[in-house]
Amino acid sequence: MFCTNSEGSYECSCQSGYALMPDLRACLCFDGFMTSEDMKTCLDVDECDLNSNICLSGNCENPRAPSSVTVIWDTLSAREPRAAQCEIGAHNCDNHATCTNTAGSFKCTCAPGWVGDGLVCKDLDECSNGTHMCNNHADCMNTMGSYRCVCKEGFSGDGFYCSDSDECADNVNLCESGHCLNLPGGYRCECDMGFIPTLDGKACADIDECTFSDICVNGRCRNIPGLFRCECDTGYELDRSGGNCTDVDECADHTFCMNGLCINTPGSYDCQCAPDFQLNPTRVGCVDTRSGSCFIDVRSRGDASESLECSNEIGVGVSKASCCCSLGLGWGVPCESCPPLNSTQYRTLCPGGEGFRPNPITVILEDINECQELPGLCQGGDCINSFGSFECHCTRGYSLNIETRVCEDVNECERLGICGPGQCYNTIGNYTCICPVDYMQINGGNNCMDMRKSYCYRNFYTDNGTCDAELAFNMTKKMCCCSYNIGRAWNKPCEQCPVPSTDEFLHLCGSVRPGYYIDIYTGQVIDIDECREIPGVCENGLCINMVGSFRCECPIGFVYNDKMLVCEDIDECQNGPVCQQNAACLNMPGSYRCECMPGYRFTSSGHRCMDRNECVENPGMCSPGQCIDTVGSYRCLCPNGFKTTSDGSMCIDVDECEKHACGNGTCKNTVGSYNCLCYPGFQNSHNHDCIDIDECGVQRGLCRNGQCLNTLGTFYCVCGDGYELSADGRVCLDINECVVHPGTCGVGACVNLDGSYRCICPAGYYLHEETCEDIDECSQSPDFCLFGTCVNTDGSFTCLCPEGFQVSATGRRCQDFRVNYCFTRFQNGRCLAPKSHNSTKEHCCCTMHGQGWGDPCEICPSKEEGGLGSQSHADLLKTEALYSPVFNEKNTREAYPILCPFSGYTRGPDDNPIDVDECLHEKCVNGQCINTDGSFRCECPMGYRLDSTGVTCEGQFITTEPSLLNTDNQTHDTD
Repeated sequence: MFCTNSEGSYECSCQSGYALMPDLRACLCFDGFMTSEDMKTCLDVDECDLNSNICLSGNCENPRAPSSVTVIWDTLSAREPRAAQCEIGAHNCDNHATCTNTAGSFKCTCAPGWVGDGLVCKDLDECSNGTHMCNNHADCMNTMGSYRCVCKEGFSGDGFYCSDSDECADNVNLCESGHCLNLPGGYRCECDMGFIPTLDGKACADIDECTFSDICVNGRCRNIPGLFRCECDTGYELDRSGGNCTDVDECADHTFCMNGLCINTPGSYDCQCAPDFQLNPTRVGCVDTRSGSCFIDVRSRGDASESLECSNEIGVGVSKASCCCSLGLGWGVPCESCPPLNSTQYRTLCPGGEGFRPNPITVILEDINECQELPGLCQGGDCINSFGSFECHCTRGYSLNIETRVCEDVNECERLGICGPGQCYNTIGNYTCICPVDYMQINGGNNCMDMRKSYCYRNFYTDNGTCDAELAFNMTKKMCCCSYNIGRAWNKPCEQCPVPSTDEFLHLCGSVRPGYYIDIYTGQVIDIDECREIPGVCENGLCINMVGSFRCECPIGFVYNDKMLVCEDIDECQNGPVCQQNAACLNMPGSYRCECMPGYRFTSSGHRCMDRNECVENPGMCSPGQCIDTVGSYRCLCPNGFKTTSDGSMCIDVDECEKHACGNGTCKNTVGSYNCLCYPGFQNSHNHDCIDIDECGVQRGLCRNGQCLNTLGTFYCVCGDGYELSADGRVCLDINECVVHPGTCGVGACVNLDGSYRCICPAGYYLHEETCEDIDECSQSPDFCLFGTCVNTDGSFTCLCPEGFQVSATGRRCQDFRVNYCFTRFQNGRCLAPKSHNSTKEHCCCTMHGQGWGDPCEICPSKEEGGLGSQSHADLLKTEALYSPVFNEKNTREAYPILCPFSGYTRGPDDNPIDVDECLHEKCVNGQCINTDGSFRCECPMGYRLDSTGVTCEGQFITTEPSLLNTDNQTHDTD
């Protein structure tokens, strides 16, 4: 403050930022400022810092704006502040300090976590000064006004308590190719052979042994995880250590350089071959690869050249080994004689002997396929190769020429009687028989055979032409009549057999005597083997063929029936009792046998039957039961699980499975007992049957998100709402209603939840019965479209405003933008004292404190209860209804807040209140206008006071006390 002396008085003036008080003796800071500690300057008050909730959900920005509380300091009277500085924010404590009121002043104390004098507080770094409480295994992290503890790597906890984490147990994949060893705050890898820990010890790295010196000499080193492998060069092999390659002595292996001279070299070998031989492509032996013709006839020309003449060519373009190691005697052009068998030249050419040769590629001995390489062999027949040899199979009608190895035609007709009674015609490789009547070609026309078979009789009576003693088997007429002492007649009706030595007999039998026939191939007279040709002759005896005849020798116990030509059994048991007591006679073919009855056995002499003790003779007779001997028999006592056979002779296992002993399982019978193989969902009990498994009680996690119900042999899940059964029926899976039922939420967004879903409705919609429905804003809030008509739309609404009104930026209100007169007074039914400038009705009535507006004048609604002033005013308002169409009919205390929802403020573009600086337009008469938040006030100088209007200072008597009026009718705060 500055004091300036004047004649008879003085004047006070204030520094920048201060305002002179009405008493003209004191200075005070403007609203929004506070005095400094030395009381010399005004400091801006940061309301955003003092009150963090001042803007609620918005962002607070501190302008140099006035506040609603003023601290007044009277420098002349040195009085105390009129209000507590801490409560009104008239202090300059640091944002992180606490203000404490003191007598005539205040004290600033830094909050915990901060250090300083209170006016300036700096963050206390607890981590640096050691005042923190972090665990030894935690890191301290300083924060503004505090600190935070974080457990170190390898430890877990809240930072104040940290315990070691077992990384090895938490992650079984650590230390691959090694073993994980847990350590306090970490872990270490102990690696397997062939691996080495990494620098941080957290993993195992493979050792590349191939980087070592003297590894895999004469080879290539291939590194593999944990090991290495040597791949030796050709001609080398691994030594016993497996780490180096040594030379292979190929000459020690007889499969190398066969038929040649082998010389070993480092990593290889040399093979030296004899003349006319060369090394095969695989270098394992020497072979003669020349090719030429093969001959089986070789003879000297008999001239001075001593050359050979070869003939009978059997192969072309074959090797010398294929020719000479087989049947060839000469080879090549000019012809060379094959080396003699077992000579040195032969052993070199044919090391495998006759029938074998070295393979020209592999030099391995192989069989010579004479049939393929020497096609001149077996002409006219079939050549069949065999291992080391071959065979010529001439077809029927051909015979093999041993010298030429060719199959030549045979003239079968040269053989006497080959066609029997028929005529023979020779063909190439065959012949044909022309057969007489009653004969039939057989074997493709190669034979004539009487095909008729009929009865054969032993006797024929010439006096009446009858026959008897029919044999049991049929035969041809030739076999019946030509065989010795077989038949006298044949066929039915019977025909007498021809008499021997007659032409008929010769024609039929081909011989003059019975018992003979003419061989169809050789034409010789051959004895008929009746024992072979007549299967039924001498049955049960021995048929002995004789030249021109046969005889039957019956064994003991048989007698010969000369009529039926068979040996018949003698039944000895019919000749009276032949066996002792307790024995039975059993006839057998050719004999008989005495057998003891069951339960008896022969004595040592074999002539008498005595009782058998079966239990002693066969100790395991009744196993596993007990054997009890009886006269002539025995019986078995069987244990549980066994039963006796129907004759009681042994104990057999009882098949318990026949009685379905297992119930809910498969029964498997065992000796003396049984086992149950239970079906799925059942288990064995102590009673050897299958009982149900309660899966719901045994298996944890079954039917998650549902209810598990046990049933016989299985279970089923009953899923709760919002869940469905999985494919395997074991758990309940969440149903994604948003996917299954698209459009569930209508226009809203569907968010799937576990077991349910949620609809998130867009603005203008609300959730109703699990769907988004439009909000009828017009019916919900009467404040919407005030002064206009509200029209509801999908998700929103529209305001239709009357003429002179416009929709606000938010679209929620019709703002009156009409500009007209603003009257200060309403008196005697008239609006008086218009203000100097026109304004909107809201600005006039709500901010400028007018009592009337417009032309014609519309009365401003009253903030007072009961309308505008007294009852007489209310009555007057009714008479002026035509001039106030909006409010005169609602002259109640509800009218004012409708027009003036933000009293002392003006409506911003987004309907938010903006403080109006009334002092720009509303000057205080004879006083000073001071704008306040939402209002203003008039301060009168000394000797003046405010009248009832609150905007005019009227002169009065001078008092020693300054007057500061803050009553409701003087401070126009309409909050």
